[in-house]
Amino acid sequence: MHILEFPCDVTRLDNGNTLITDAGDREGNRSKVIEVTRSGEVVWCYDQELKFAHSAKRLDNGNTLIADTTNNRVI
Repeated sequence: MHILEFPCDVTRLDNGNTLITDAGDREGNRSKVIEVTRSGEVVWCYDQELKFAHSAKRLDNGNTLIADTTNNRVI
């Protein structure tokens, strides 16, 4: 189960799913990017060493660009 703590960015994808960037708690812990279906099923999740993920964009090639703010990086 994925509980959202601080959703910062939400995008409806061309396939009808929703891409949600969750910054996590006040320290950025449990930050993640998830893709969910219209019924709320999580079909994709990235949460590896994220610290206050701020936004995510699905690129034309299918990759996902993630701004990981506190880690000062783009994935």
